[in-house]
Amino acid sequence: MKKLPMIVMMSAPYFLLGLFLTDAAALPRGGIAFAIVMLLGALYAFYLAKTDCSGHRIVFWCMVLKLCNVPVFLLIFLVAAGFFVMMLPLIPFLVLFDYFLLLSTSMYGISGLLKCGKEGRLSGKAVAMNIVLQFVFCADVLSAVYCCFKTREKADSNE
Repeated sequence: MKKLPMIVMMSAPYFLLGLFLTDAAALPRGGIAFAIVMLLGALYAFYLAKTDCSGHRIVFWCMVLKLCNVPVFLLIFLVAAGFFVMMLPLIPFLVLFDYFLLLSTSMYGISGLLKCGKEGRLSGKAVAMNIVLQFVFCADVLSAVYCCFKTREKADSNE
């Protein structure tokens, strides 16, 4: 049951893109549902930090969420590059969509990094630097992968 919010967050961008391709009239309702799912998922990241969930586990979910979003970002990039002139009116919505994905998944990174800092799995300097990287496109994915592997090594040596 703990994994359900993350699984829903992983599938939400694909659902919204599928809705865009099949039934554009339902897109406003789908966009609102997408926003609610991502907002609740982002809040859930901070709830996890208050439970017995380890910082490594939260950072792991951050990495999984970000890696699952890579195909969505690539698809948007390829479509926008291929149909640039026709995509111009959609650019504000695509930017909003991209930042919504970035910020909602970055909450897992921030929550996990803060918890890893408290647990002593990462130094304060590493936590601060990686929190900043969570707000930069592409660097957020690299930061999530790095932190997941770095905290795993610490978790293995401490247990």
